[in-house]
Amino acid sequence: AQLLDALRERDLLLLDNFEHLLPGAGLLADILAQAPGVRVVVTSRERLHLHGEWVLEITGLPYPPNAAAPNIDFYEAVQLFVQSARQARADFALDDSTRPAVIEICRLVEGLPLGLELAAAWTRMLAPQEIAAEITRNLDFLATNRRDVPARQRSLRAAFEHSWALLPADERRALCRLAIFRRGFVRSAAEQVSEAGLPVLTALADKSLLRSLPPRGGLAQYELHDLVKQFAVEKLAAAPAEAQAARRRHAHYYAGLLSRPASEHGLDAAETQAFLATVMAEIENVRAAWDWAVTWGDLDALERAHSGLFQFYKRQSWLHEGKELMGLAARRVAELTPAVPAPERPRYLRLLALLLSQQANFNSSLGQHLKAEALYTRSLELLRAHGRPQDLAPVLTHAGMAARELNRTAATRQLMEEAITLARSLEDWPRLIKSLYVFGYYLGEAGDFPAAFPLLEQAESLARAHELPGELSATYNNYGFVCYMAGDYPRALDLLEQSLQLRVDRCPRSDCVGTVSNLGYVRAALGQPDAALALFMEALRVSRASRALALVSDIVVGIAGLLPLPDQGGRAIELLTFARLSPFSWLETKERAARWAADRAAALPPAAVAVAEARGRALEYEAVLADLLGLSPTDQVIGPGPQGLEALHPASTATAA
Repeated sequence: AQLLDALRERDLLLLDNFEHLLPGAGLLADILAQAPGVRVVVTSRERLHLHGEWVLEITGLPYPPNAAAPNIDFYEAVQLFVQSARQARADFALDDSTRPAVIEICRLVEGLPLGLELAAAWTRMLAPQEIAAEITRNLDFLATNRRDVPARQRSLRAAFEHSWALLPADERRALCRLAIFRRGFVRSAAEQVSEAGLPVLTALADKSLLRSLPPRGGLAQYELHDLVKQFAVEKLAAAPAEAQAARRRHAHYYAGLLSRPASEHGLDAAETQAFLATVMAEIENVRAAWDWAVTWGDLDALERAHSGLFQFYKRQSWLHEGKELMGLAARRVAELTPAVPAPERPRYLRLLALLLSQQANFNSSLGQHLKAEALYTRSLELLRAHGRPQDLAPVLTHAGMAARELNRTAATRQLMEEAITLARSLEDWPRLIKSLYVFGYYLGEAGDFPAAFPLLEQAESLARAHELPGELSATYNNYGFVCYMAGDYPRALDLLEQSLQLRVDRCPRSDCVGTVSNLGYVRAALGQPDAALALFMEALRVSRASRALALVSDIVVGIAGLLPLPDQGGRAIELLTFARLSPFSWLETKERAARWAADRAAALPPAAVAVAEARGRALEYEAVLADLLGLSPTDQVIGPGPQGLEALHPASTATAA
């Protein structure tokens, strides 16, 4: 009563570090009721859950996003670190040698004042670069022996242990399990991995251990502070069986996310782009989940995840990493298979075959066609013995495409004809259509137009009959370019424009760019060099941004073909030599580059040809792109705006997609 009487004469009551007094929070309700004029300001690591409570979350001090940010010295986190560092070492200076590491320290502790002060105290013994490295390795590093500091503030571990001691068992378990995540995660992932519902997640957020991020795709999103995560991971490691079970749930959650892959032709743009955006946002968790599944040989997770992961990496043109991921998984499955009980072995061998085929696809995209051929051969052997017919058909098609790049005519025909026969027997219309338009294209490349056109017509008829606009667009793309190769330019133009119209507003720009390039060739053949150059340049910008190196080579050949003779004949030969020798170029591109270079060489002195060829051999992709696009080689190319591909007829896949 005396307290309430005294407070009635007061305007403000300040209570600090109230979290350990939460059972007495009812007293605050009495104060507010009996002394309505008083304002109570409370600091606590946990919400009070009282009527009339207004919560203001206190985050770390602002810190620079990176070393290139302007006015770094004005950020409060940097100022606090420098001030504290000079208390420990009077000659500490923020200069070019220390600034990047100080920014990294601020990032690692996320502007947390206690973390900054504890880290700065080490400047008397260590350089800022060493301090940053120690923080990432050891939570106990951030500690002090100062006598005038409360025990719970003498180290970050002590601060975390203080909070840990206040948690009930279910919240402790959930916090440890959530530490498995890399970066942010959505609510459904948190609930599956932690086996905790919304009340527990809310409780962790109320205690400042779990942070809410801006929603992504209409879904709530969370993260743990990196240092909280480091503390929780240590707690989880003390229970190995619990940690293993949580990591398995994490792997299976992301395997489920990957089991809904993008459509092959990308015609359903909304679903495809949503899938790609979701995986990109979760890529660190996806990588961790895949790595765990490979390491522990979790067949269920690998079977569900591999197709979606393959499609994502292909669409991002992350070819080297994709090849390594599939290769490591294939080797791990091969290691495990001999010890598997006989009834289970066919399942492992089927998965091995599919992983080998995906690894081969990446190899082929990187121009490593001999390696791809060997992997496809092994994959087909396994699938014929242990796979399903629907697995075999796409691998046959892609193996035929790899054989074509090695100029193995008989093998290409045998593989493509088998793919067509199998897809027809399965009534797998999308696969049959693709096999028909790919094989028809290859026959057109070889000049066998009487055999090529019936296959392309079959593909068109089937795509129309089964109402498959994506397959129809891809068919028109290949059909149109075969007409170009046959010299029927008006028909080629009509088919390619139909291909584009089917894709307008339906596909991402990177899926459309191949047909834009093909239209450039047709416009050039029709005597419209300005229109052709506009198409080629637009295709080149998008191809560079999406790292489609084989298509870049093909576009470069098209641009070289527009250069006038004899004035720019040397430059044309230089570009054509570059494209002919690039390991990423398609065989078709190399053959066209060789023919066109020979034509132009006939109009130039041999010495000029030799010089141009030498320059072409020395060229690299970025230098060629920088020259043609008028950019610095380090410039980032931004995709076209509203007047980009749409104005130039948004297009389909590359010629032999």
